[in-house]
Amino acid sequence: MVGEGNETVNDDTAPEPRVTDGPPEGPASSLAAGGDPTAARAAPPSSEGIASAARPRRRPRWRPVPIAAALVLVGAGVGTSVALAGGSTGGASTPAGAVMALLDAGANGDVLGALDALDPAERASIVPGLDSLVSELQRLDVLSPSATLSGISGVSLDFSGVTTATSYLDSSLAEVRLTGGTVTSTSDLSALPLGGFVTGLAGRALASAPTSTHVASVDSGPDGIATVEVGGLWYVSLGYTIAVDSLVARGASALPPAEPVLPAGAPSADAAVASFLDALSRFDARALVAGLAPDELGALQTYAPDFLGKIQPALDALSARVHLSISGAHYSDDPLGDSTLVKVSSARVDETVGRMHLEEFGGCTTVTVANQSKTLCSAAARSAIESKLPASLRDILHRLASGSSGVGIVVVDEGGSWYVSPVRTVLQGVDALLGGLEPQDLHTIATQWRVFAKDFLGAAVSAAGRGSLAPGSGLAAGLG
Repeated sequence: MVGEGNETVNDDTAPEPRVTDGPPEGPASSLAAGGDPTAARAAPPSSEGIASAARPRRRPRWRPVPIAAALVLVGAGVGTSVALAGGSTGGASTPAGAVMALLDAGANGDVLGALDALDPAERASIVPGLDSLVSELQRLDVLSPSATLSGISGVSLDFSGVTTATSYLDSSLAEVRLTGGTVTSTSDLSALPLGGFVTGLAGRALASAPTSTHVASVDSGPDGIATVEVGGLWYVSLGYTIAVDSLVARGASALPPAEPVLPAGAPSADAAVASFLDALSRFDARALVAGLAPDELGALQTYAPDFLGKIQPALDALSARVHLSISGAHYSDDPLGDSTLVKVSSARVDETVGRMHLEEFGGCTTVTVANQSKTLCSAAARSAIESKLPASLRDILHRLASGSSGVGIVVVDEGGSWYVSPVRTVLQGVDALLGGLEPQDLHTIATQWRVFAKDFLGAAVSAAGRGSLAPGSGLAAGLG
């Protein structure tokens, strides 16, 4: 549970690094409808509480990013896919209210409530992939079938006397610092909703683990939890929390830059991936950022000007030494809920570094130096590796290869334009790989992991140095 506390609105009139006692008028960022960083923000809310409390000292502090991420993401990993489909729209009337809703949900073991406290756009990018991921973990016996999002067993949090201070960085962006209070965490490892695979590995150590209790201060110091206003309600934002806290840690201003990177969508799903690969081959950081889903990564586009000035010169120096081109790509599209999975095949990748030229095509990589070529094809390497493995591990390797065929780049349609979704892409990729495994595979790997690691790595090194890398073998052909 969360004990009652007080909230303070920052009334410091200095513009750096935080702002005044109410939402300021100023440059807009990417929080408005449609994710356009140049769109106007909503009208400011009324001021929140007025009281403050002294900060406890000599106690360990919680950092805001781990707080938000742990309550929303780690907790969600022990829930059920059925529960993920439910939940309300969430939202609070004030920034502090959004943070308190997150803490309250964590205290009650209510991951659905924690997800409801998250920015709807960020939540939408997490939930579909998390749904499938949880189902796979239950199928593989990593999580118990009885695990539920509505109440996580084995862990509990008790917040007491939490006080906060709110600093408005923009009319729809506010940072909430935890200025006081304590949290008592209690864990009983034997009661965690773990499946037979995990409990079998842990054995008696898990069943006999004593219940532990720890008390810590929730004073976040100079760091805070960023919140965004969407549709008149406030939500916690993981993306803005990471961006703002990274700037504060460097002693830089957390105010949004006046000129954010504008989203640059594509007319189709395939075109979005093609543009992304083109920007990647040109080492163009601004184009890469502009092509990402604004609803999902608005924080990155808003604060990109704060780091592009340092990153792009380094990339330009790299581009002067490394020449990269990606051509001839073919795309196939699969619907994926509210998004589209784009698989890339038959692409040719050419890379020149000084006098060395690399060509990847048709499942083979050819390295040419001073007119001498060496080629390694994935089929030959895989065959060499498999010959060193026992039958059970060869079967696992085949299933992993089958799962990897379902990996691609996930894109979304926002306002009639298509963008790459990194969060969805990562979650979908993990889900596809896990989907190729059978429950007994994890047990096999766990019991033979030393043999697996030794033979797998040894065979890979051996394949890289044998006849398949003969000089003068010429260029490879075809990818996928």
